[in-house]
Amino acid sequence: MSASDEPLVKEGGGVPSAEDICYPQVRVRVRSDADPAALAELIPGTAPGATVTVPLPELVAGLHLLDAYVPANMAAEAAIRRLVAAFVARVGGLDHGTQEEWEDRLDELLGAGRLDPDAVKGYFSRFVFDLANPVRPFLQHPALATECSKSASPGKLHFDRAAGNNAPWWDHTPQDVPMDLVTAFEGIVLWRGYGSCGTGAQRNHRGKNTKTMKAGPYRSLVSYFPECQNLFLSALLSCPPPAVWPTGTGEDLAPWEADAPADPMAPMVPAGPVGLLTGRAAHHILVNVADGQVSECWVAWGTLADLPAARDPFVLDREKGGAVRGSHRRGLLRDFDALIAASDPSVKAPAGVHRPAWIDVYAQLPAEQLEGLGPVRVRAVGYDQDKREMGDSIAYTATTPETLAACLPGLQPQRARIVAVSRQDCERAEQHLTEQLRRAWRKLAPGAKSSPWAEQAQTQFWDRADRVFWEAVRTVTDPAGALARMTLDLYDEVTADVATSPEGFLPVAEHRKWLRIGLAPRNGRIPEVSKSRGKGTASGS
Repeated sequence: MSASDEPLVKEGGGVPSAEDICYPQVRVRVRSDADPAALAELIPGTAPGATVTVPLPELVAGLHLLDAYVPANMAAEAAIRRLVAAFVARVGGLDHGTQEEWEDRLDELLGAGRLDPDAVKGYFSRFVFDLANPVRPFLQHPALATECSKSASPGKLHFDRAAGNNAPWWDHTPQDVPMDLVTAFEGIVLWRGYGSCGTGAQRNHRGKNTKTMKAGPYRSLVSYFPECQNLFLSALLSCPPPAVWPTGTGEDLAPWEADAPADPMAPMVPAGPVGLLTGRAAHHILVNVADGQVSECWVAWGTLADLPAARDPFVLDREKGGAVRGSHRRGLLRDFDALIAASDPSVKAPAGVHRPAWIDVYAQLPAEQLEGLGPVRVRAVGYDQDKREMGDSIAYTATTPETLAACLPGLQPQRARIVAVSRQDCERAEQHLTEQLRRAWRKLAPGAKSSPWAEQAQTQFWDRADRVFWEAVRTVTDPAGALARMTLDLYDEVTADVATSPEGFLPVAEHRKWLRIGLAPRNGRIPEVSKSRGKGTASGS
């Protein structure tokens, strides 16, 4: 079934009314300067600056009135942004056509500053977006109720609730406590994107009887999104031209647009932006809704084969090593030079790196469209996960203080080079710091396999380096001096407890000396960049 076909119907005949539909709801923040009259029309019951839950149709129609997603689990933001980008591409007409047609349509949407509310309403009236629909529950597979041996408690949907022997956990709510639908929807999109490999519900589908699951397509990864003044502009920039997207055979369909739920024996080959952003999942999920709460659920394998290869437009991909993995200790600064394709001529650039497709598109937009988009920053949404279910899972987000336009090599070459040089300096300083701390610790504890000093310093280093890095980028100045002082201060803090003791004085002092030597700046490294504060050409556009 294509996006232009007749609407799907609920069991018993007839299109469900809006009152009957259990729409997915998303936690968002309303812009503080949002027009109250527009809010009353498109997102009733909300106020400027408020954090609210919004049904999916109202969310898509009112994107221009919102400025942030605020899910309970921050990683869900990445899944929701992909979903919303697919809606904007489909409703806005950015999912097909030639490059010229895409550019014309982008101009129209930038000029309008919003999606047509009637077009949004028309789209949502054609398909089922009901979490509790008995025939086609949204982003779920009703067959699991009969194909799986038994259901799981609702806590299976919650990535932070304790289960089995896994520890530690952020949420100590018992597994069998019913779950509200807002949290349940986040759990559904999290499982589809970030679900673990290992074991799930025992599922018997067409003679294939197993409980072994594969990891989700975004498991353990970090995604990079455009962050604009409102969520409509952010979604608009998340829809590159059709030529950027995969061109598999068949129609480019979302799961809810297809005639039947996805076949677990034949993983979907993406045929365009909508299928890529909404249809790739290694898990199938089903929830049982009773009195507005999820009372039980099923999570089972959605494919026995690897998902067909497809490059996601929001990951930093490498031909060697794959997409950059999430790490809550890894600052956004460490990947920013690769994202903007900045480089230092004195350092060989890494080969085979593919930055998010939307950044390439943004870098080539004409001035009129850049002006229409306004300031654009990079929003990182990462999930620090083990490949398997056991172990810690830490979701995190970060947004660049500086805009893309202020740092792209084609627009600001001096600042772009500072980005590359500063990142290299930070990496080098962290390596020197941890190495000298390890060596000093080994003299105090011979035979030790790890150094608590190095582990402590590594976490604190990137928090502090972040401030030094972005200050250097903002002012277009060499960060070597400030970075050296910060690193030496951190060394002193970490070793303070033993630095004055008889056994610790000599090793701590000796390796502080070697750290200082290792941090010495390379003279003449950036001759063409002003080293006096404020001489750079700052740009906030």
